[in-house]
Amino acid sequence: MAHNKARNMKKLEQQRQFVLSAPTVKTEKLQATSGVQTSTLHITPQMAARWLETNTANRDLSQDRVESYARDMARGAWRLNNQGIAIAENGVVLDGQHRLWAVVLSGATIESLLMTGLATGVRSTIDRLRPRSISDDIAISGGKKGQHIVAWMRSIDQLVHRETRVLSSEDMAIMLTLHDAGIQWAVKACTTKRSAINSAPIIGAMVFAYSTEPTAVERFWLRYSSGAALAENAPEYHLRKFVLESNRKKIISRRDLSVKTLSALRIVVAGESIHLRLLGNEKSFWFFARKFGILESTD
Repeated sequence: MAHNKARNMKKLEQQRQFVLSAPTVKTEKLQATSGVQTSTLHITPQMAARWLETNTANRDLSQDRVESYARDMARGAWRLNNQGIAIAENGVVLDGQHRLWAVVLSGATIESLLMTGLATGVRSTIDRLRPRSISDDIAISGGKKGQHIVAWMRSIDQLVHRETRVLSSEDMAIMLTLHDAGIQWAVKACTTKRSAINSAPIIGAMVFAYSTEPTAVERFWLRYSSGAALAENAPEYHLRKFVLESNRKKIISRRDLSVKTLSALRIVVAGESIHLRLLGNEKSFWFFARKFGILESTD
């Protein structure tokens, strides 16, 4: 873990040095100032790279967080709000290192508030308030089951990207739009208390498949969730049995569980033998991914 952090930090620093090496760079370092001053300005990659030289006393950097911010910036989706970059009276960065690194990584220019001249002692008061989560935003907008929806979307993102990423607000907004029909179905259909049977990787996989095969997903869920009168050769029976057994033994990753769910769904849709797809073949993922224009990998 420590090795990966060092390697990631090295890559970011190389990018910062590359930005600073541009012949057009004339950005000065942040200077010590007297008195608190607030302004709105456009922060370029060159400015961010220079300012990071005074980021000498801050918390550990999260590469995942930097990358999530950078994705939004590269899309042009970064918005000006009340949260700006905070600089101490001695010129040291107090708040905003992840945003500054994201500007460097994305190569984008963002508009931001800048507050300078803060007393160095205010560092202990920064980021002490309760952060607003994406599930909070869903609830504020009138949505239900915000925490469940966020968990489903994270499972889908892990299914598609084969890794656990930090999702930005724009990442989530895109996914909520893309999977709206499946989300609306799941909110209404999955009314039972959360358990192994309806864990986020399983429901997330069904939401993912819903855009392609809504009727099949609805029928599958009714049979799978109830477990009533299922024949032993039914995909719903095999998935339910596997989920309950693997939950006790904790022997499967979250993504593999999503793939197995898609495998069972594909058997129903394609009318295949129970033995062909239930082991979690990646072909099941590509079968449902076609709806979203995701092309099958040749790796």
